[in-house]
Order: sequence, then C-alpha cells, then structure tokens
Amino acid sequence: MTDPIGSEPLRHPLGRRRFMAALTGSLLAAPLVVEAQQARKQSHVGLLSLGARSTGTYAAGLGALEQGLRDLGYIDGQNLRLEYRFADGNRALLLLFARELAALKLEVIVTFGTPATSAMRDLSNATPIVFISVGDPIGSGFAATLAHPGGNLTGFSFVGEEVAAKNLELLQQAVPHVSRVAVLGAGDPSQPLARTVNAALERSAHLLGITLQWLQVEETVEQLERALAALAAKRPDALLTLNDPLFFLHRRRILDRAIQLRLPTMFQNQDYAREGGLMAYVPNLLEQSRRAAVYVDKILKGAKPGDLPVEQPTKFELVINLKTAKALGLTISPSVLARADQVIQ
Repeated sequence: MTDPIGSEPLRHPLGRRRFMAALTGSLLAAPLVVEAQQARKQSHVGLLSLGARSTGTYAAGLGALEQGLRDLGYIDGQNLRLEYRFADGNRALLLLFARELAALKLEVIVTFGTPATSAMRDLSNATPIVFISVGDPIGSGFAATLAHPGGNLTGFSFVGEEVAAKNLELLQQAVPHVSRVAVLGAGDPSQPLARTVNAALERSAHLLGITLQWLQVEETVEQLERALAALAAKRPDALLTLNDPLFFLHRRRILDRAIQLRLPTMFQNQDYAREGGLMAYVPNLLEQSRRAAVYVDKILKGAKPGDLPVEQPTKFELVINLKTAKALGLTISPSVLARADQVIQ
C-alpha cells in the first residue's frame, strides 16, 4: 500500500494515523487563521466633535454617518472599530480628545464642524481627515481648492458666509420692520471662519439697511449668560444665533431669553425652531453625513483625501414656527411660507 500523497510506502498503521491527525489539526486550525485574518482587516476610524453625542440634529447626523458605513458593509465591532470623542461644548476638552485620537494612529478621522477639524489638523498632517459641516474650508486652511483640496483633509462644506447672509435676508422678509439685529457668535472672532462670516453679515446688513449688534461668546457658559443679559440693554428688533455646539447644548437658555424679550429669532439649526424659535435656515446635515461615509470608504480602500473634492451642500432646509409667530403677533407673508420646508403650526 502506498501513501496517496507521497511515493514512500506506509509500513506501519501508525504512519497513517499520524497523517490523519495532522490533517485534522490543520482543518481545525483553518477557521482560527481566517478569524485572525479578519481581525487584522478591522478598520480603525475616529470621530471628533465639539458637540454632544445624543442631542437633536447632531445625534441624527452621527446616526446618518453610522448608517452610511453599515450600508457600505462596515459593522462596528466586526470589521470596523469606531473611536468616539464628544467634547460637549468644552473647547479645552476638545483639544484633549484630539490629542488622544492623534496618538491612536487611526486610518481615518471624521470631524464634525470647524473647531474639531482645526484641532485635529493642527495635530496631524498624516492621518486622513474627512470633515463635515465646515464653514470655510479654504479660508481655514483645510483645502487648497474645493476641487483639489490637497494634503490630508477633505469633506463637506457648510458655506457659512452664504448661510449667514441668507439667514439675515429671510429674517427681514419674515419680519419687515427689523432694523437692529443682535448676532450671537461663538469662538475666537479673529479666526478665519469667524472673520469670513462676520464680513458677509456686515455686507448683507448694509444692503438690507440693518444695523448689527454683536454679542461674542468665546467658550464658556458664563460668557453666554452675560451675552444674553446684555440683550435687554441693546434693545434689538430680532436675534440671529450662529451655529455652535455650546449654543446648541444651552439652546433652552437662548430660547427662553428671546421669548422673555419677545424677540423674533433666526437660527442655524432646525431644532431651535422646532423647540420654540421663530425660524431656522441651514444646510441638510444628514445628507453630508451620509456622503461622508462614502469618503471614509474610499480612503480605506486607498484613495488619498487630497484627491477627493470638497463637496458643498445641495440641500437646505427652512423651518418656520407659526405658533411662535402668532405669540409674537407676527404675520408671516405667504411668499416666505411658500419657501419653507417645514411649517410648525
């Protein structure tokens, strides 16, 4: 009798038993090898935000990103490991979290908003970064051009200056008697995005015959409280609140103060209008988050972020709260209502 896989005869039954044992052992080991290979293929992706994980539109944006990744075959805990960092409006904590993510040597980092993107960019020039809802990618130094960003960043723009100008225009159309508008802004006003947005607002205000009254909150709740306390002395006709996670986390304070002073309000997040603000106008964050998952997938498969164009929003949403308008004694014109994507009765 000869060995079917060799040329030497098997002279003792023990030889065949050894062969069969070795074969069985290799078959049993095969799943372990496959499992080890799958473990090595697990992608490691970070997410950084100045905001909170579980509140309103921000939570919905995160959910859209996670769903987009699942649709592309990435399952957290299986072939994907996600590292979440949410700073809850605390800019000092944001910097700490950015350092933590930089130390992990991740394959891709997704950043929500300009502060998170700036913090991450300053710590890493190698890890690919996909940003979402960034106001001025070129002015902030995140991209050389929209078509060819170069470097290690790409993503999705908020077009902050255009949105801010449109906020002011829609506010005046809804409340024609407005001549003084208080603007609640956040962060360092010397930063590129703040300068761009503020300049766009000043130009728009000049064309509309509106005087702007600036209230700047750099980073703390105490500064926000002082700014809200100053509203009564400034006696504005309306309040425009720019987009910032700190404001969103404390939106009830802002809304309550505006209601107390009977101020028409415009916001850059739909949740404010749904919770009692007069109006909100903003790009669709969910669409950007879903598209960000596609960019993450491309980078994990070898694409360079600098070769992926920065996309600008194509979907915007105008929300008007007619219940609030009635409480303020306002009649919103049919032409403005016709442009609304959602009207709250």
